[in-house]
Amino acid sequence: MTSYRANTVLLFLFLFAFRVYFAQDSSKVIITGDSFVGEKINGEEIRKFIGNVVITQNNVHIVCDTAVQYLTQNKVELIGNVIITQDTIIVKTKRGFYYGNEKEAFSNEGITLNNGHALLKADAGFYLTETKVARFFNNVSLKDSTRLLTCGQLINFTESDSTVATENVALQDTASTIFADTIKFVRRKNFTDAKGRVKVASPKQSLFIFSERLLNYSDSNYTLLSGRPLLVKLDSTFSSQKDSLIRIDTLFLSANIMESYSDSVSLLKAIDSVLIYRGDFASRNDVTYFFRNENKIFTFKKSEEAKPPILWNGKNQLSGDSIFIFIKNKSLRKINVYGNAVVISQNEGYDYRFDQLSGDTLSMFFDKGKLTQTYVTGNVLSIYYLYDKGEANGLIKSSGKAAKIYFENGKVSKVKLFGSPESEYHPEKLIEGKEQDFTLPTFILYKNRPTKKETIGKWFKTLNLDYNGR
Repeated sequence: MTSYRANTVLLFLFLFAFRVYFAQDSSKVIITGDSFVGEKINGEEIRKFIGNVVITQNNVHIVCDTAVQYLTQNKVELIGNVIITQDTIIVKTKRGFYYGNEKEAFSNEGITLNNGHALLKADAGFYLTETKVARFFNNVSLKDSTRLLTCGQLINFTESDSTVATENVALQDTASTIFADTIKFVRRKNFTDAKGRVKVASPKQSLFIFSERLLNYSDSNYTLLSGRPLLVKLDSTFSSQKDSLIRIDTLFLSANIMESYSDSVSLLKAIDSVLIYRGDFASRNDVTYFFRNENKIFTFKKSEEAKPPILWNGKNQLSGDSIFIFIKNKSLRKINVYGNAVVISQNEGYDYRFDQLSGDTLSMFFDKGKLTQTYVTGNVLSIYYLYDKGEANGLIKSSGKAAKIYFENGKVSKVKLFGSPESEYHPEKLIEGKEQDFTLPTFILYKNRPTKKETIGKWFKTLNLDYNGR
């Protein structure tokens, strides 16, 4: 009985020692080569392998021209044509180190990693074989079939197929480039998370967007931008950023949030406290749809109780439930207003003489940016001032079911009313000094016209502009 127990104890101890041996053996580095020499340096045993060197540790396979093994540190210096292979991962460098205890490779003489999906390059970097994580530094680039990422530092996780890049990060695809302080990219999900001083540049569209954060879901063609993003749309060829951003045909659009849909319609949706500025054109509204490829801008109010979108163009103020703006060849061509349309136009040279027009729907037509004709339907009311050889000559108040108004040099030249029209003339002697008594029921003169400074907001320094727009 005693012998049986003793044998059992011995067997248990043998199995335990066997398991401990193989647990420790997982850190064992095996090296072979055409020849090797041994020596001691500062009390540490050194082995130098020369020619056709092969190093293995578990599933890690390394070849190089020469290897110097430091037995106490379980470290190997790798010299000449170094190739590290682990499953589908291939790491290459001219010279580096492999640390057996940490299961880690390092080089500061140029390093590349190919995982079968992308090629990663840098001046220096670590590769952790146990977790398949790469940490690369200085002049880092990662290239796959459709994208090129460059940065100062990068961590690549092979198992999750994700990358975190920092320091002057740029992620470029066929359509645009994203610049940011930090970019996280998950390849298998086609997901990008960019943070800190984000800039999206689309040179083919002459389009730039600035934001604090960007979330891009490529498979869904959807991008979310936050942190009071700013869109800058250049309508002509530009030679430098400074020259282009002061051009009168540059469009600035800012909002609290922007959503981009990069499908066939190429739509950007601006949400909440939207500001638009473009030369003599400006708008303040709740929601804006900007069709990037078609130069169309649609604005809406977010609810029945909300304030309507407001648009200014030169001396004209326009408001309504929704406003559709069409631009062609860098010039404003047409504006359509649906629901509670109101147009107020200040007469040049007068502080409080406003031509006024209201109706259910309205269309305004422009030639080379100047208003030429307006057509309004449904419950039409109008007030417009008359002039005789440049001298004020009273006003006409009119109503009808529809109206066409023609303009010359920014002033009303002819009015046509349709559907039971009614008009009344008010002579100049009854108007002068009492202009504020002659307004439509819907007359509201908004004083909050956006400026370039307000629209661009905190991005002025990013655009290298001062507050005069230079």
